Amino acid sequence: MNNLDIMRFIVGRFTSFSLGIEFSPTSKLDDLLFKIAFLMILATWIKARKTKEAT
Repeated sequence: MNNLDIMRFIVGRFTSFSLGIEFSPTSKLDDLLFKIAFLMILATWIKARKTKEAT
């Protein structure tokens, strides 16, 4: 999985999640859990990039 695939996955997940909010009532907990997951994916991606640059 290269950076483009990861970004595409994040954007796809984000847009599908946004659409999900519009079409179905979601709880604040779901929103919070998604934001945490999104930040974790982002942090992992940044960490992976830094590791790749270091080597």
